Formats: sequence, C-alpha cells, structure tokens
Amino acid sequence: MKHKILALLLIIVLILPYTGLAKNEAEFNAQFAALKSPIELMLSTKNANVRVGDAFYLPFIEESIIPTDEMHSYQSKYDGSATSDNTDVAQIDENGLITIIGNGVANIEYNTQILKLNVNEENQPFSIQNFIYLANYEYLSNQMQRMPKYNKYAKWYYKKKNEVGWCSVFTSYITNAAGLPTFKHDTIDLTALSENKVFGLLEGQVGSQWDGYKSVDRFTNIPKPGYLVIYGNRKNGYKHTHIGIVVEAKELENGNYLIRTVEGNMSNTVKSYIYIYDSNVSHPNANMSETTEEFRENPLPQYTLHTNFWSVFGFCATW
Repeated sequence: MKHKILALLLIIVLILPYTGLAKNEAEFNAQFAALKSPIELMLSTKNANVRVGDAFYLPFIEESIIPTDEMHSYQSKYDGSATSDNTDVAQIDENGLITIIGNGVANIEYNTQILKLNVNEENQPFSIQNFIYLANYEYLSNQMQRMPKYNKYAKWYYKKKNEVGWCSVFTSYITNAAGLPTFKHDTIDLTALSENKVFGLLEGQVGSQWDGYKSVDRFTNIPKPGYLVIYGNRKNGYKHTHIGIVVEAKELENGNYLIRTVEGNMSNTVKSYIYIYDSNVSHPNANMSETTEEFRENPLPQYTLHTNFWSVFGFCATW
C-alpha cells in the first residue's frame, strides 16, 4: 500500500506541471487571438483616435505593415479615389497615405467605406498605439518560452553574436518595429521631429536610455502607456538596473498608479508584470507594491514583484 501511495503521488507531481502549462498555453492563445493592431481596430470600428503628426496608410487598402518601419517600401495599389471631408484635419496622398495635420474630426471615404478620424492632442499617437500593440504581440506570441541571450532581438541589434543582457535591446526592437523616429542617446534632435514629438532610442544599455531621455527633459516620475520604465536596485545603489515597456497605466488615488509592463530579459524570457507604483516616493526608496486581488483579473501577468530590492527609478517619455 505504501508503494502504491508513493507511485500515485509521483504521477500527480509529474502531471500537475503539464496540466498547468496546457491551461496557460490556452489562455495565451486566446489573448493572442483577441489582440488587434491599431489598423485592425480601425477596420473593425471604422473609427480612430489619433494626433497631429500621425501618418498611416488607408486601412481599406493595407490592413497591416509590420514592422512599420518598412512602410517606405510599400507599393500601394490605391486608385486615388479616397476623399477627406476636412482637409484641415487629414489629407491623403497619391499612395493612400493619410497625414494628420490639425485637430478636429475628418471622415475619410473610400469605395463606400468611411473612416472617422478624431484628432486631439490628448490622444495616443498612432506610432505609440503600434508600440504598445507590438510589445503585447511579442509577449503573447512568445508565451514566456525561455530564450538564449543571443536571441532574435540581440541578433537584430548587434548583427553578430553578443551574449549580454537584452532588456534595452528588446525595447529598441519594439521601438524600431513600431515606426517611432529613432536616435542614439547623444544625437536626439527634437526640432527634426513631427509636432507630436514622438521618439525612441536604439540603445543596448539601460544607462544610455536614461542619458538620452534625461538630456531632453523627457524623464519623469509619472507613467503613461507607451513610456519606458527604468528600475534601480536599492540594495546596491545602482540607478540603472533594468528597463521595460509600460503598456497600461491607470491612476488610482493619492499618486498611486496601477501599471502593467512588458519586459524582456526577465529570467531569460519576455514577461508582463502588474504592480502598484507610488509616484510620491522616489528611488532609492521602496515605491512598488503588489496588487490586491481586485486587480488580478488577468491570469497571465506576474503579480509577484521580481525582487524586493528594486524600485522605479523613473519613466522615459516617448511621447
């Protein structure tokens, strides 16, 4: 009897991890299937909230171009018949590229289909919407599979084998793919950017990210979706330890924010974290805490802090 009980316990121990994995995989697949790009959302709702300076192809002729930085090579079959009822807000060129030039509302009509554009300076820029989408895309498609340090992100950035920490490389990969104007940390030229002043840095080091955003006064203690978050290690005094992407930020009360991130190079994979951040407390003091059960509806992100020694150093304002 004793041997039978031990054998049964062994079977349970062996089965449990696989049962949990299957459940996790199903949830990843479900959320990935539900994920929509900004262009796909435009197509499904016939509505878009954008900002002055945004530019994107008429979604009725091209549903998605990923990565977005390949848009320049796109050969449109557009017939030139789309119209804008408010050219002070949105204009269309001969290739079907819509450019947003003013605040207000414009209706774009093409082959009996109408796309309503709502332009307001409070809206997320189109490239930032794409930035958030691509961060979620990489997280959900990867399904937290462990990767070598020389992975697809490092290959893209270094172009040769270089086995180093890749958290900043991951944010650079997403920045480039989303079509943000990009710079190195010491070559930022804000005057060359469009009116909405969206930009990102292609840097392999967290400290260089901080240097760049700090140099143009774009480092802040207030989070927004599409910003980068830099963590510092309170235990050893380092201010540049790790970097991730803020994909959701909800203001609560008393200066607290509910934050969800997507972060590369966390235990050799891409993870998402949800935690409470206190903007009243600056690094190196503790300003991160775990959420209560009411904020734990999504079964996929990590609700346990990566370490008790980290704190939010600040946020890089990409827009």
